Amino acid sequence: MRPYRILLCAALAAVLVACGDAYPQTVIKTKDGKVVIQLKDPGAEPRKRLHYQLEEGQAAKMDIAMEMAMRQKIRGRTKTMAPMKMAMRMAFEPATRTDDGNLRLDFSLEKVDMGALGNAPGVAEKLEQLEQLSGWVIVTPHGCAVDMGIELPDGLPDGMAQFHAEIKKSFSQMPMIFPEQPIGVGAVWEIVMPMSMYGMTLEQTLAYKLVELDGTRGKLEISIEQKASGKMKPPGMPPSVEAKIDFLKSEGSGTMEFDLNSIVPTAEMKLKVDMKMSISMDGEEDEVVEMGMDLVLSMRPVPVK
Repeated sequence: MRPYRILLCAALAAVLVACGDAYPQTVIKTKDGKVVIQLKDPGAEPRKRLHYQLEEGQAAKMDIAMEMAMRQKIRGRTKTMAPMKMAMRMAFEPATRTDDGNLRLDFSLEKVDMGALGNAPGVAEKLEQLEQLSGWVIVTPHGCAVDMGIELPDGLPDGMAQFHAEIKKSFSQMPMIFPEQPIGVGAVWEIVMPMSMYGMTLEQTLAYKLVELDGTRGKLEISIEQKASGKMKPPGMPPSVEAKIDFLKSEGSGTMEFDLNSIVPTAEMKLKVDMKMSISMDGEEDEVVEMGMDLVLSMRPVPVK
C-alpha cells in the first residue's frame, strides 16, 4: 500500500473514532422515562467518582429566585410585558435511605413571594394555597431524581392544581447529575432527559464541564438546550381551545457550585426561549402567536437552624 493511502486510512479511522463516544452510556430509568448520561472527556488526573454523600437525618433549605421577561407578537403587533419576579424557599426534611441505596427527601414550600404582583386581586389567596405544597423525591447517588410525589391542598382550583403538577415535574429534573466514571478537572459530560410541560414532552440536553474540584466541593459550567413541538394544554385553558407548538427552542448557560455532602447547590442560570404556536377555538381559523422569554434563575442554600 502506498504511503499516502496509509495516511488516508489512518485519517479516516481517526475521524470515525472522534465521531463516536469512547465511554459507555449510563441509562437510569425514572418514573417518566429514562435519563442518559454520556461522558465525553474524563478530564485531568487525579480523577474520582463524584456521587452524593448525603447522610440519613440530614435536613436542608434553599432559596429559589426567578426573574422573567416576556414578549409576544400577534397579528404583526409586538407587546413587551412587565418583568415578573418570584422567590420561593423550600425546606427538605431529614433524609432517609431507601432499600436500594437511594435517598428519599421530603420537601415543602415555606414561603412564596411574587413582589408587587402578589398584591393583585386574588393572587394573595393563590399564593397561600401554593405555600401548602409538599412532597417527596427519590434521588440516586448520581443525583438523578427517579421518582417523586406531591401533596396537593384540598379545594385547589383546576388551573392551580395543574400548575402544582408542573412544579413537580420541573423540580424532579433540577438536581445535577454526575457520570458513573471517575472524572477530574476539565471533564465534560452530557445528560439527555425528557421534560414534561403542559402535556408535551421537551427534548432536553444538558452539557456539564467540571472547572474546579477540591475534596467534596466543585464548580460546573452548564449549558442547556431544549426543543419541542406538538399540542399543549396550559393551566386554565378552556376545553374548546387547542394550542399547538409549531416551534420551540431554548438555550441557556450558567454555573453551579456543589458540595457532595449537600443536595442544595449554588447556581446561576440564564435561559432564552423562542416559540411559535397556533391557537384554534371551535373550528375557527388558527391564531398564530410568537413569544419570547428571558429567564434568570438562581438557587442558594439556606443555613438550617
